[in-house]
Amino acid sequence: MNIKLGSLFDGIGGFPFSASEIEPWPVKATSKHFPGMTHLGDITKINGAEIEPTDVITFGSPCTRLSVAGRHDGFDISFKCEGSNDQPHDCYKKTIRATDKYQYLYKDICPICGKELSETNESALFFHAIRVIKEMRCATNGTYPRFIVWENVPGAFSSNKGEDFRTVLEEITETEIPIPRSGKWATAGMVRTERVDLAWRVLDAQYWGVPQRRRRIFLVADFGGQCAGEILFKPESL
Repeated sequence: MNIKLGSLFDGIGGFPFSASEIEPWPVKATSKHFPGMTHLGDITKINGAEIEPTDVITFGSPCTRLSVAGRHDGFDISFKCEGSNDQPHDCYKKTIRATDKYQYLYKDICPICGKELSETNESALFFHAIRVIKEMRCATNGTYPRFIVWENVPGAFSSNKGEDFRTVLEEITETEIPIPRSGKWATAGMVRTERVDLAWRVLDAQYWGVPQRRRRIFLVADFGGQCAGEILFKPESL
């Protein structure tokens, strides 16, 4: 059986068959190694109902705001202004939730000096991936994609005190998901609804043939059955 795969935020081709990527060097790399791949370009301009349906969609959405090595403010937008070198002033700070899930550029005005402030939120591009998936499923009467695979940094568990990972689960399942009583997400877990079977697990690259310690969340969602746990938790061998 042939399985057709689509890769959003493709990078240099970790998963691909057809791919969404805007950086020129990764596109060149995948064009060389996968000459038959269809390149879809900017994810914000993709309509999931208009592209070729795929069995699986993978997406490692940008981790910039989710990583503990970065701002760790997740899907929030943070503005900051201290004036200019010539005219510094007390620090102005403002944080807002990215209420418009599909907005990439946000603007504010410093009330002290009147400077226009702008911030982008790369991690919020996650919502565009979900939009593409929902558009494809709607256009195919829920047939494609059957599976999605999301990959990201473990910092996604703790950014915004766990609210960001809850948002990830709720966007995929379209169900309200409570944060655990402990206030911390487990490194492995499952959610099963009438609509989707979902499982996540943290894997470390050092145990998969890569000579480095590289921990990542892998989340599998099955829209057509209850295979997410079987896929993620039951390896065929060690």
